[in-house]
Amino acid sequence: MTRARSTRTAVLLLSRRVHYLAGLAIAPFLFLLALTGLCYACAPQLSDTLYANQLFVHDASREPVPVSTQVRAALAAHPQDSVRQVTVFEDPERTTQVVLADPGIPEPRALAVHVDPYTAVVTGDYPTVDGRAPVQAWLGQLHTNLHLGEPGRLYAEFAVSWLPAVMLFGVLLWALGPKKRRQRLKATNPKIRIRAWHGLLGVVVVVGLLVINFSGLTRTMTAGERVQTALGTKPGAVVHQDVVPGSPGPVDLDTIVRVAHDSGLTGDLTLTPPRAYDEPFKVAESSPGLPMRKGVVLIDQYRGVAVGVQHFADYSLAGQLRLLAVAAHHGLLFGVANQLLLIFLALAILAVLAMGYRMWRQRKPAPAPPRALAKLPRHVLVPLVLVCALLGWLLPVFGVTLVAFLLWDALREAGRKSRTHKPKRRRAAHALPKGQRSSPSLPVVTGTRRRTPATPHPERQDKKQDRRVSTPA
Repeated sequence: MTRARSTRTAVLLLSRRVHYLAGLAIAPFLFLLALTGLCYACAPQLSDTLYANQLFVHDASREPVPVSTQVRAALAAHPQDSVRQVTVFEDPERTTQVVLADPGIPEPRALAVHVDPYTAVVTGDYPTVDGRAPVQAWLGQLHTNLHLGEPGRLYAEFAVSWLPAVMLFGVLLWALGPKKRRQRLKATNPKIRIRAWHGLLGVVVVVGLLVINFSGLTRTMTAGERVQTALGTKPGAVVHQDVVPGSPGPVDLDTIVRVAHDSGLTGDLTLTPPRAYDEPFKVAESSPGLPMRKGVVLIDQYRGVAVGVQHFADYSLAGQLRLLAVAAHHGLLFGVANQLLLIFLALAILAVLAMGYRMWRQRKPAPAPPRALAKLPRHVLVPLVLVCALLGWLLPVFGVTLVAFLLWDALREAGRKSRTHKPKRRRAAHALPKGQRSSPSLPVVTGTRRRTPATPHPERQDKKQDRRVSTPA
């Protein structure tokens, strides 16, 4: 066997083992992510249907009243609350959302009050997280942490940390595996046919999975900050001038909106009041679709002028790619088509997992693929170890679970070898089954079918001789 052929065989063995074992480990968690993601992809339309009275106006033909008047109407309905942020939507049929800090609602939740921008009438309110409607927030939390709090986020991080390795080795198996793929898709043998469809569908969805996985990794609990810092996707702080308190005094919200528009912001504007007297007003831009609108303007709360501006073009290339991936992950990049693509992706993942489980059931009781690290040549093994060490530092959950698996595999292999080389103890005669016990008075002959003649009894021999003597001639 040539060196290239042996390397290819070792890589195939390693790919099969990692894809099989890691795929089995993350399959239940990936199933939950795909299923909850499928539900979350339909959340915008579900929210608009359930909360249509709060979110939409009945008549958009009038001239809108000032934003300050709308906020006063929300505070009049809830006088004990304070303003946390105000969102003015680009869509003229949307109501203005005023998020209030309610003492009866614990952090990070708040109270979202919706006001008709044309009549300054409160249309309704509900508890919210990040300005989302209750059903959308509930489905989002289900997808993120299964409503288990911060520890629940580890299930998703475990899946997205191992998913790139599973996909990489799966693509290698498909590329280096058997050819004649079209014939294998129509094979009469169900094992061959299911394996062929599993590989084909996995390769089809791998690009979409990489985009979703990249977006999810940048927001994980332990690896998010490290990944963003390493890739340079973390947006820097907006540089701004100092805010000096003085006359003419704090400006109103309508002036803040006008200055934000003059600074180039369009779309949905979220206004966040300053928390201190020497901090600026923050206006963030967020709107679905392309081109991306993710600008931020800091406005002096006393003079009503912009003291800091950051647009989408000011982000690094990696930062822009991350924002695009996050928008695609949430179904906001290109409207309904984006949501349909997410639904297809979730259904395809569920199908791949179902076929993988079917292949596992067909394989039983066969053992897992054999160990392959020792068979890898040095020029492949050394880079692989270095990459795993780097990924283990960058993705802590991946590193911890990889070390735990290697230790378990080593202990399991050592136990198997000890059982194999352990000498067999000879069983005593009384411990043998009744049919296998041998008589101590008879010689045991092995290797031949000839029987040993029995020795005659001495008394019987004497009687025979006496008969011969007493017989007459």
